Amino acid sequence: MKRISLTTFLFCLALLLPAGAFAKDRSTEVHIYQATQVGNVTLQPGTYQVKVSPSGNTNDVSFSKNGKAVAELTGCQNVQLPRKSDNTSVMVDNSGQIPRIAEIDFEGQQTAVGFAAPTVNASAGE
Repeated sequence: MKRISLTTFLFCLALLLPAGAFAKDRSTEVHIYQATQVGNVTLQPGTYQVKVSPSGNTNDVSFSKNGKAVAELTGCQNVQLPRKSDNTSVMVDNSGQIPRIAEIDFEGQQTAVGFAAPTVNASAGE
């Protein structure tokens, strides 16, 4: 039986792990200037703390205002950007009656979080 080196073993193990296993939580502050939907929750104008937690191949995202959770979403997609984002920005889809958050780009990151309406499960905070 051939002996496998520790380096080879660790390299093979790393290939088997999903990319999300190495991802870290991200958080940022965003400013909403008009009533805007995320999932099935309508956020009122104001400043929100957004926390993104990797969960397998998707993300769990929470929006808090004044320390209180106001929306929690699961199943949010990773969006690969062509280059690192120059700043944190909220992309809004204005095609419906109420604007909807489509994506949040994070300053210095090449991966954004997408909120595809049919695949995101949302709940209002307590």
